[in-house]
Amino acid sequence: MSEKFVDAIEPKLFFPTVIREFQLNGYEKENDELLSVILEKEARSRPTYDTNSSNWQTDDFLHREPEFAWLCEAAVKLGKEYVEFMQYVYDDIVLHEMWANVYRREEDLHLHSHPNSFLSGVYYMTDENSEIEFQDPRTDTRSVIMPAQFNSYFNAFTMPIKPKKGMFIFFPSWLKHSVVPQPAGFRVSIAFNLMLEGKIGSRMDKTGSELPKNENAYRPERDFDNDLL
Repeated sequence: MSEKFVDAIEPKLFFPTVIREFQLNGYEKENDELLSVILEKEARSRPTYDTNSSNWQTDDFLHREPEFAWLCEAAVKLGKEYVEFMQYVYDDIVLHEMWANVYRREEDLHLHSHPNSFLSGVYYMTDENSEIEFQDPRTDTRSVIMPAQFNSYFNAFTMPIKPKKGMFIFFPSWLKHSVVPQPAGFRVSIAFNLMLEGKIGSRMDKTGSELPKNENAYRPERDFDNDLL
């Protein structure tokens, strides 16, 4: 008589939400020079900034300023790396918004997403950063709330990331996220949005379309340095 037993088959992770992190190395000089530019901007405008806001932000046109060109290059290249990791077929992706954020003690940012964009990201310029927290987009999972031994990718409704200086974090623009209060010191980050250009979808299944060229977006004028990735 044959022995009875059960083999466990590897779990399948259907429909994952992909968040990618990249760590820039060797860019300390460029980072700190840009940090000084942002802190000077904050010093000039913080005294008259909207007191109803929970943190200080610039306008979203930093990609038009020459000091930010190297960071725009990195953001676009890594954005393409994200899209290719997802195995999407696309014509081009460009950076169309970029802004700086400064969080002082106890400042935070409410839950939000980034409309009218395809892919979003944040670059972190300082060492002691409060966490960015992502919310599970599958709202139906809250129909039954189960106690868990500890939070994990499988059971949590929110997941935090503790950013490091020189780190990029990329995520789908529709994914809701927030920033927890900065405990002490200050936290400086640069957020940006990327959008597709050219053909998307498929004529075969009636989803085909062509997105126009954004004349105000950042697109690299030269090939990227090979050592960036």
